[in-house]
Amino acid sequence: MKNQKKIIYSLIAISLFDLLITFFFKYYQNRLSFSDFSFFYTGNILNIIFTSAMIAGLVLQFFLYNKDHGAFFKIILVLSLLSLISLTGAVFTGLGYLPTGEFYIFSYPFRKTLTAGLLIFSKTIHIYTLVLIWGLTLPQKSFVFIRAASMTALLIMIIIVFTFFYGRFLSESELAESDGKKYDVGVVLGAAVWSNNKPSPIFRGRILKADELYKSGRIKKIQLTGSNAPGEISEAVAARNLLLEQGIPQRALLMEANTTTTAAQIIFIKKILQKKHRINDIIIITDDFHLKRVMEMCKFYNVNAKGAASGLELNWRKLLYYRLRETMGLLIFWLFAI
Repeated sequence: MKNQKKIIYSLIAISLFDLLITFFFKYYQNRLSFSDFSFFYTGNILNIIFTSAMIAGLVLQFFLYNKDHGAFFKIILVLSLLSLISLTGAVFTGLGYLPTGEFYIFSYPFRKTLTAGLLIFSKTIHIYTLVLIWGLTLPQKSFVFIRAASMTALLIMIIIVFTFFYGRFLSESELAESDGKKYDVGVVLGAAVWSNNKPSPIFRGRILKADELYKSGRIKKIQLTGSNAPGEISEAVAARNLLLEQGIPQRALLMEANTTTTAAQIIFIKKILQKKHRINDIIIITDDFHLKRVMEMCKFYNVNAKGAASGLELNWRKLLYYRLRETMGLLIFWLFAI
């Protein structure tokens, strides 16, 4: 029993350390200060809930059930250490401390793919150990590891479903469509450039929405964003070319051609438009299925902006695909800010 108590103490310490490393990674990699931290951000709440549930289950075992499950807790300790090692590896790769090469997997940088994989693996093991600990409170002890795996899969599915429906909801305070207000800048988030240096349909929809907002007097300037793939013009340049064809004057266009991700573009808004140039009336222009994740990123980075959805129409198969992809993107951003 004495060894079991030591293991429980160790598991509580590992759980708290895991939470601290997660928060450190989320904020340090994004160059955010402690003042940017919020206990009320959805992703932080989820991380705190997971850790609190883990500790509560361990305390329950310690004080109420207090039975000898020494071998069982040793397995949980191994799993918790495996989760912590995976999380630590993700921190080192994500912050660039481990060489990972510059090649791509499914159009994503290998370093980012490896980091995301390690983080997801770590959180899955974390949830599995959480379910195992609470499973000890049940009278039925047979097939405990198999049942825990089933419950883990169910719990993850519930979280994904919740995120999917949450991603469909946009409040009036997040949208600029109906407030009638005039804004200083409309930021067009970059997207793919296809052959012949033409914007993809998704990107074209965003650009034409900016054209509409400018010509209706809702925005004074259009900020174009997005870098380029090898052998292509940048997303910002492709957008500029289309807007010039639409009759938008060159003086109304602002260029940024270095960012490669949505997160980097939100950080650009925060550091350059808001902090450096003191521009606060900003509309972010993207697709309807992408907009909720963008608004959640704005909350995390403390960016004061509203969103506007392009008028792009997709068939239900493509729309479902993009919504599912955004669901996973939002959940991973909530938990890890990548």
